Amino acid sequence: MMKYLKNHIRLIIVLVIFIGLVFGCFIAYNTIFVNNQSKYGSRLDGIDEVKIDDNKKKEIKENIESLQITKSISIRLSGKTINVMITVNDDIELDKAKETAGKILEKLSDEEKKFYDVQIFVSKDTDDAKYPILGYKHHSKDYVNWTKDR
Repeated sequence: MMKYLKNHIRLIIVLVIFIGLVFGCFIAYNTIFVNNQSKYGSRLDGIDEVKIDDNKKKEIKENIESLQITKSISIRLSGKTINVMITVNDDIELDKAKETAGKILEKLSDEEKKFYDVQIFVSKDTDDAKYPILGYKHHSKDYVNWTKDR
């Protein structure tokens, strides 16, 4: 047996290197290319039961517009986050701008409030030291937190 190993040592080394390379390539391929998971992982489980559709976005937008303080409103969903970007008129004070949060939450059902986070970005077209303001409602909370320095 030792004589056989000594006579074929080069072949054995080549086979070991080849098997190592194949194994290394397999691991690299699976690490880099095979990713069947969503970029959100399992965080979006149940999103089909609590869907925000275009009609709901339109209702929220119309409810905010009822305050008559806005120039533009855009609503975008990103996973479990509802992003609302509002540009208010130049003569609007902070307290009045913060009322938009209530108008957004009015149109969301209790189930939607418990599932989605809501981010509100309120700005003006003109330079104002008090703006922009940011509001955030976590799905486990019942209130909106606003930026503290405003």
